[in-house]
Amino acid sequence: EMATGHRARTYHNTAVLMEDGRVMIAGHSPINTAYLTFVDLQDFGLAPYDGRDPSFEIYTPPYTMRDDRPEIQSAPRNLSIGDRFNIKVDQADQIDKALLIRRTVMTHVIDGDQRAIELVMERGNGNKLTLKMPDNHNVVPAGEYML
Repeated sequence: EMATGHRARTYHNTAVLMEDGRVMIAGHSPINTAYLTFVDLQDFGLAPYDGRDPSFEIYTPPYTMRDDRPEIQSAPRNLSIGDRFNIKVDQADQIDKALLIRRTVMTHVIDGDQRAIELVMERGNGNKLTLKMPDNHNVVPAGEYML
């Protein structure tokens, strides 16, 4: 069974994947959405108007608690289109794929730049994997990614 949030979120909300696998959930609780007049949302069975009180929560998915998760021990900080590069990782023989996850750029519940890019992967020796960046900058626009 999954945990539920402590606050309802209906307006300008977001969920951000953090580097450690947890998810930060943020935004406003239900707000008065009648822009020209005040409407008490409780009259419609919804949460009361709370003054647009923004809040944040951290959700810890079950997969983050596993003690058998692979750990990246070293990887380059900067890469370019078409680069081949090595990463050092424990359990290299257990890894089936490697992805670049684009940092979140959400607004109004939509991430217009969301992407997960599977990298070409070659087996390395011991705890080393060799990966290759895509050759097309339209696939991997410049910016920050998580591996």
